[in-house]
Amino acid sequence: MTTNILENIEEQFETLQILNEEGEVVNESAMPDLSDEQLQELMRRMVYTRIWDQRAISLNRQGRLGFYAPVSGQEASMLGSQFALEKEDWILPGYR
Repeated sequence: MTTNILENIEEQFETLQILNEEGEVVNESAMPDLSDEQLQELMRRMVYTRIWDQRAISLNRQGRLGFYAPVSGQEASMLGSQFALEKEDWILPGYR
C-alpha cells in the first residue's frame, strides 16, 4: 500500500536534483549562476549559522536562553532563500 502511494507521488511531482550524494553535479543546466565569491559568502554564512545554532542550543539547555527552535541541517535552505531576496522583499519566517 505505502509503495503505491510513493510511486503515485513520484509520478505527479518531478524531482529536481543538481548534486548527487557525493557532491558531484548531475544536472549542469540547473546549476545556479553564482560567482566563486558568492559561493564562498554563502558557505561562510552557513558555518556562522551552525556555530550560532550550537551556542544557542547550549545556552537554552543551561536555562540562559528561552525558547529556541534549532536550525541544524537547514542552513542551506534558509540562506539560499535569503540570498535570492531583493532589498525590497519581505520574508515571514516560522519554525517547524
